[in-house]
Amino acid sequence: MWNDRHACVEMHLVSRVSQQVAVAGAGLVASFAAGESIWTESSYKYTPSGIASLGTAAGFGLREQWLDTDAGFALSLFQSERG
Repeated sequence: MWNDRHACVEMHLVSRVSQQVAVAGAGLVASFAAGESIWTESSYKYTPSGIASLGTAAGFGLREQWLDTDAGFALSLFQSERG
């Protein structure tokens, strides 16, 4: 589902039945009710200018950015501002 506030796609698994799931390696048993959802992943989406701002905030300058508007992605090259 799309989360407009955070500009991300959230992936959820929904239990079809009431069940208990054992995770032996963690010594854990999780109980789920029918219809209960568990949030498993987030895929955040950024604008090209948003990516540049994140890099700047982390101490990097945007050196070059290649956009593929048909496929909806960007490849961004940053360089350290520290010299």
